[in-house]
Amino acid sequence: MSLRLFVASALFAVSATTVTASAQSVNIYNDSGQDVLEFYATSAGSNGWGRDRLGSGVIPHGYNQTFPVRDGSSCRFDTKVVMANGRELVQWNWDLCNGARWTIR
Repeated sequence: MSLRLFVASALFAVSATTVTASAQSVNIYNDSGQDVLEFYATSAGSNGWGRDRLGSGVIPHGYNQTFPVRDGSSCRFDTKVVMANGRELVQWNWDLCNGARWTIR
């Protein structure tokens, strides 16, 4: 195998992996007028929400953030955000395999 063909094959494999990994994600755009303080994503039907994926961060009004969501077995996720005023918004059984955008209002 020539060196060029080997390098081209390796680059294709990396590109294909990157596209697949980034496709299973959710982009949260905050158009609510207040900060998003917490974000959770778990396999649909799971008990509990798991860890806050924002950690100590926030998504301020007018900003967005993309989160990869992978569990290795499903495209379906339950997602939740918690706003600065304590309001919780939930999306149930959401197909995230091709990526999604959630506008918080």
